[in-house]
Order: sequence, then C-alpha cells, then structure tokens
Amino acid sequence: MATVVRRAQAAPKVSADRSDTAVRCKEAIAALQARASAATRAGMTRFAIPNDKALGVGMRDIQSLAKSLGRDHALADALWRSDVYEARMLACYVADPAKLDMAQMERWVADIDNWAHCDTACFALFDRSPLAWQQVDRWATRREEFVKRSAFALLASLGLHGRGNTDAPFLHGLTLIEAAAGDDRNFVKKAVNWALRSLGRRNASLHAAAVAVAQRLAAATAATPRWIGKDALRELTSAAVIARLAAKAAKTETAKAKVAAKGRGADTASAKAKARKADTVKPAAKTTATKTARHPAGSTAATKKAAAARTTATKTAATKTAAKQTAAKPIAAKKGGAKKTAVTRASSARSGATKPATK
Repeated sequence: MATVVRRAQAAPKVSADRSDTAVRCKEAIAALQARASAATRAGMTRFAIPNDKALGVGMRDIQSLAKSLGRDHALADALWRSDVYEARMLACYVADPAKLDMAQMERWVADIDNWAHCDTACFALFDRSPLAWQQVDRWATRREEFVKRSAFALLASLGLHGRGNTDAPFLHGLTLIEAAAGDDRNFVKKAVNWALRSLGRRNASLHAAAVAVAQRLAAATAATPRWIGKDALRELTSAAVIARLAAKAAKTETAKAKVAAKGRGADTASAKAKARKADTVKPAAKTTATKTARHPAGSTAATKKAAAARTTATKTAATKTAAKQTAAKPIAAKKGGAKKTAVTRASSARSGATKPATK
C-alpha cells in the first residue's frame, strides 16, 4: 500500500532548459528516485542484475520518463557518467544515435558490467547508429565478456530492426556466430544463440542459412556449440516461425506487386498527360494533319477540275431542257387551232341540216 501512495505523488519535473546539462541530470535522477521502490530493487538479483548501484525503478517508469525528456545527447552522456544503474538505462533511451561516435560507444561498452545495460544499449541505441556494423566486427573478437556479448546482442538487434534490403551483412554475421560458438561463458554464449535465432527469423533465405549453421553446431562434440545449435533449431524449425516467415514472404510479394502496379499506373498517367499537352500546345498542327489526312497532297487541283466539270454538265443539261420546252410551244398552239376550226365547221354543218327550206 505504501508503494501505491508513493507513486501517486507528483514526481519532480526536469527543467526544459537544456543550457545546464548538470542541473538537468540531477533533476532526472531525482525523478528516477521518486519512482523507485525497495521491492523493485530487491527483485533485480533474481534476473542476475547487480543492484548495488540501483535505485529500484521499473523499466516502464524509466521508458516513460525517457519519453517525457525526449532526445538529449548531452544529458544522456551525463546520466551515463553518473554510474547510477537506472540513470544509465535512461541514457540509452535519450541519447541520439546520429550523434554517437566510435569513441563514445567504446567508452560506454567498456563501462558495462551487466547484461541489462549491454542489451538495452544495443537494442535501443547502438543498432540505430551508422557505426553499428563496424562495431559488431570490432567487438566480436574482443576478450572482455560484456564487450563480446555486445557484439552479438548488437547483431541480434540489427536482425530485428535492420532495414537493409541485402542479406550480405547478415550472412557475414552468421560466420561470426559460428566462430564464437565455442565461447562457454554464460553471457557470451546466450548472446551468440540470440543472434543466431534473430537472423534466422529475418527472412526465408536467412532462415535457410541460419538453420544450416545451427545444424553444424548441433552436431559438434563440444557442449557449448552443441547447446547453441540445438536450442536455435528448436525455435527456427517450429511451426510458428515457419508460418511467420511464409506470411512475411507473402506480404513482401504483395508489396512488390503494388509498387510495380503503381509504376505502370504512373507510366500510363504520364503518357496521357503528354498526349493532353500535345493536344493543347499544337492544335494547329493537329488540324493541318486532319485536313491532310482527308485531302492528300496533289488532290486539290483534280478535285476543283471535277467540280467544274460537274457544274458545266449541269448547266448544259438545263439549257437543252429549256430549248426543248421552247420548241414544243408553237406545235402545241398549231395543233390546238386546227382542232378548233374543225369543231366550228362541224357545228355549222349540223345547223344547216336542221333548218326548214324557205323560198
């Protein structure tokens, strides 16, 4: 109950003014202390984490405070130098990966004395640095236990977070794993095993390569590589991993198909846009082309001559028709007069025949 009441109290705030890094560091540590509990501190030893420099703050509280602080590389370096367990954990979340240099990474990794600092630094910070792959190569052959663990914890983190499209660096990582599999120190061999499993879950091709490495290690006579190989094989050949890889491959193919379809659509749209532009910019050319298609070159004179011939023929036909009509009028009139005279004479003859004779 006391813990609940204590956590309900308002935690000290960290100044937003970044000009004084030392002040901000003290305020950040005070904010951590406000979130600490004796029960959390006592429970750390169950996970093989030394608590002699710890306050007793849970990871959720550390991450929440880091989110409120934001990226602050100078503050991160000050927190790391404080040598407080939770302050170093907090430093891993507020440091800026883009501002890391090799000297700072070497200094931090040399200070590490527990797996929690090692894994958090690699998983939350180092794997986002452009120097990550160089450090994997450098640390993989080092003798110090937590420096060597850092190489393979970093490799495992790159397998999870790396966004490269090529498998080449990860295949190189598998050769480092196989070479280090004989180191029987607990924190080293567990990191080597973690890296092998992580790379094998990345995609189908790396899965096949990782399974091949695991099978060779599982067949070794020495206990450490045999344990690394057999433990990795149990996970990499499980139905869950196989199904996840199949789903990932299908998703990748779908994404590729969408990109290809989008590219074809863009090409079609570009062609249509060019066609519209040509129609808008050169209407005269289009009109000329249309006229030319309808009336090919060399046909204009012939067309005019044909039209003139048709007009002449029409006029000639009209003239002939008019002449015929003019010639027909007198004939019709003459025939009509003769007919009238004949009728008159016939009428007179009939009249004379019917009159009585008189003297």
